[in-house]
Amino acid sequence: MKPDSAILPPLRRELEILPGAAGHDGVESWVIHDPMQHRYFRIDAQTRFLLSLWRQGLSLQQMARLASERLGLSVGEGQIAGVLKFVRDNQLTFENQAGGWQRMAQDAARARPSPMQGLIRKYFYFRVPLLHPQRLLERLSPAMGIFYSQPFLIALAGLAMAGIFLISRQWDQFIHGFNIAFAPNGLIYYLIALVFLKALHELGHAFTAVRFGCRVPTMGIAFIFLTPLLYTDVSDAWRLSCRRQRMLISVAGVLTELAVAIVASFAWSFLPEGNARQLAFAVATTGWIMSLTLNLNPCMKFDGYYLLSDILKVDNLQPRAFALGRWKLRQVLIAPKLAPPEKVPATLGQVLIVYAWITWGYRLVVFSAIAGLVYYFYFKLLGLVLFAAVIWLLIVKPVAMELAQWRRIAPELISRRRGAISLGAALAALLALAVPWTGGVRAPAVLMAADLTQIYPVRPARLVAVSATPNMKVARGTPLFQLGAPGLDKDIERVKIEHDLVRLRLARTMSDKYDREQSLILKQRLSALQTELQGLLQERKELVIRAPLSGTVLEVHPNLHVGRWVKKTDRLALIASGRKYRVSGYVPEADLARLKSGADGAFIADDPGYSRFPVRLAEITPAAAGQIGIAELASVNGGGIAVRTDARERLIPTVAQYQIELAPSAAIAAPNQLIRGVVHLEGRAESYLSRAWHRLSRLVMRESGF
Repeated sequence: MKPDSAILPPLRRELEILPGAAGHDGVESWVIHDPMQHRYFRIDAQTRFLLSLWRQGLSLQQMARLASERLGLSVGEGQIAGVLKFVRDNQLTFENQAGGWQRMAQDAARARPSPMQGLIRKYFYFRVPLLHPQRLLERLSPAMGIFYSQPFLIALAGLAMAGIFLISRQWDQFIHGFNIAFAPNGLIYYLIALVFLKALHELGHAFTAVRFGCRVPTMGIAFIFLTPLLYTDVSDAWRLSCRRQRMLISVAGVLTELAVAIVASFAWSFLPEGNARQLAFAVATTGWIMSLTLNLNPCMKFDGYYLLSDILKVDNLQPRAFALGRWKLRQVLIAPKLAPPEKVPATLGQVLIVYAWITWGYRLVVFSAIAGLVYYFYFKLLGLVLFAAVIWLLIVKPVAMELAQWRRIAPELISRRRGAISLGAALAALLALAVPWTGGVRAPAVLMAADLTQIYPVRPARLVAVSATPNMKVARGTPLFQLGAPGLDKDIERVKIEHDLVRLRLARTMSDKYDREQSLILKQRLSALQTELQGLLQERKELVIRAPLSGTVLEVHPNLHVGRWVKKTDRLALIASGRKYRVSGYVPEADLARLKSGADGAFIADDPGYSRFPVRLAEITPAAAGQIGIAELASVNGGGIAVRTDARERLIPTVAQYQIELAPSAAIAAPNQLIRGVVHLEGRAESYLSRAWHRLSRLVMRESGF
């Protein structure tokens, strides 16, 4: 230790020491307010007493002697050195000694992140202050008093019960309203509702803080993973010694959203169909869902976190809970005699440990999902960089730091027996992942006729008649469906009228000078109209859908009725022309290398009334399918293959799929419709680690082209 570092520097004069809220053990605490940095530090009574005795120029020994005399207890130099380190680390001193400013500059330089770290930190979280609202809030605060009154709360509770009752009478219609979220204008309603509610949410925090005498220095926009969120700086609530007031400030935003949601829910029951009702629905559902699922979630540092912190009377909840969680993990796995980081009541300690472990699991899922979204929403190079940053900083680095901490634990605390058990369990888990247990490949598939024809309309049209029925025997050319297209009929009528008009003009060329001059153009136009008319008449002829071959109608679209409009992608019927059957399905790219042509397997139908039968792999397509040709296997139709639809309503698989064809190895009962199920095939055994490695390598290879 340098000589000058053992001399007490002066404390900054503008610091305030205020009474704080009692902790979970009922012991009083104090708060240091640093107005220059707008920061708060909670200290215990002994630290507050030592700061009250602080004298510039005293040595550690002199300060320890003075404190012991005044306190009546033995105070060591180590305690004084700890307080000195605390005030210096947090820039609470005025360094007027020689070299003091250099020490502060060095500390600031060490704390300053590198340009890359600063960029990544700003990507994770940064704030943009927009308003300094204190004066406006103080001016409007008296008018907001009505919203904190008992009559208002009673009226709101009555409105909530009335709204719930009225919605229950229209529940089916209310649930159906969620469909607007998937329409373009529905997204606009929800965006308006979200911005409106979040603005009121932050105002709820701000007005409640001012009501209890706190300052609100800034309001603005915070960016978390570049996602904009409104924020209100209510850190001045630390000066409140009453935890109930702090809890009300924390929950004020949620209560404001719920109050608006209650009014919107009640209004929805009376508003007529239209934009106002859809907007009320969006406000109501956004308020209820966001408040109860996001804002009150204590695993992230939103309102629910600070509320839980005050309920448990544990300040700095996550750091302290995480420390206890890590201690318990180390104690269970390697060091049963390890002392806890702090002494807390047994019940509270268990609560904090469970909270820490739940939060770790929640964050692992959320951060992994965020990393995936980051990768998919940004262009490849930036997406990969940000993905790696998220995984490293939020998952890999904390785990690596914890493992390094295990190595630093004193060897005498490590139990050989406990360590051996933990190491054995870890090796067993690794072995379970590394050993190739099974080689089975599972693939969604359908049983269908070998010669199967799918019937689709030639154009969007309206059904005029339906003649096809399941199990109906048909000959080639048998009418199955009659379609009508009013637009086509109008086009035909228009072309006929124009055709007759051109013919009339050509017939009077001998008597009309203008038509005679235009005769060549008129003949060309007449020829074009005749061709167009023939094409339109052919289209109308094709509106009568006939059987393209002789066979049996296996399946008819179940929702067809006269007057319904059908699209070109609506399959109307399936016709089988023979008695041979095949099984067709899709295998994901990850399982393709484990399959061999001729592999044996079994088809298991979704219909429990259809018996299982053996199959043999006959063919694998050499290239991945651009779209799923068997609609029954798509996830949008209840199948097992995840798909998305493009602008042309094609079923595009989210993961590369290869089509496979299989032949039954035994005689089967002839199905009268397409049967959906799953195929279990023999394949080369592969461990979970090998499978993960192959998938990762394929991902890197696929995405390596920038």
